[in-house]
Amino acid sequence: MTDASNAIFESLSDSVDQTAAVGRAIAAFTQPGDTVALIGELGAGKTQLVRGLAHGLGIDAATVSSPTFVLMQQYTHPRGNPVVLHIDAYRLAGLEDAESIGWDTDILSDAIVVVEWADRIADQLPDDRLEVRLSHAAQNQRGVRIQPFGAWKNRMNALRTEIKRCSTTSRDRQGAVS
Repeated sequence: MTDASNAIFESLSDSVDQTAAVGRAIAAFTQPGDTVALIGELGAGKTQLVRGLAHGLGIDAATVSSPTFVLMQQYTHPRGNPVVLHIDAYRLAGLEDAESIGWDTDILSDAIVVVEWADRIADQLPDDRLEVRLSHAAQNQRGVRIQPFGAWKNRMNALRTEIKRCSTTSRDRQGAVS
């Protein structure tokens, strides 16, 4: 029997607002020390999802921008917590580059870490993470594929329910995740 909490979740986003809504849904289940790994080609909606996540945490979404040239942005809730570290790994070649921008488990343990182009530093990602793959499905439509790893598996059922509530076109693919 398959445990649905371990299942990969797939949906379609029909707009920027729906992509942001997925981010808000994810925000509801994040906590300090979490890593959200974003994977997707240019223009797939990674930064839009981060804007939604920030908004869901009470951070002004207008302050969120792609960290392409600075490699890392930090967003702080007006009351101080939570802190979101938004990392663009596109130009990172490996662990040394990651460490140069503060990729240290002690520092990261107090923040919610969101990594764009996470597949470029896959070896440095923690075992406990939520992986979100965004893809171009049609002109104004994005595919969203969410896979939980480690502790995220325990939150996946609730996250799936929240995303379905926010999304009009979604589907589950049942199956164990290794």
